[in-house]
Amino acid sequence: VVFAGFSVESLAQRIIDCKPKVVITCNAVRRGSKTIYLKDIVDHALQESANKGVSV
Repeated sequence: VVFAGFSVESLAQRIIDCKPKVVITCNAVRRGSKTIYLKDIVDHALQESANKGVSV
C-alpha cells in the first residue's frame, strides 16, 4: 500500500523491491486545494522500474 506522498523515485524503488504482479491506482486525488495526479506518478514509476528490469 502506498500513499499520495510518494515521489516517482520512491514508488519505483518499492516496485523494484517487492516485484508486484499488479498495481491499482486512481487518476487523481484532492489534498486540500491541490490535485495530486497519482496515475501519472504510477506510470512514471512503472517505466522507471521497467528500465531496471522489473515489469508489472
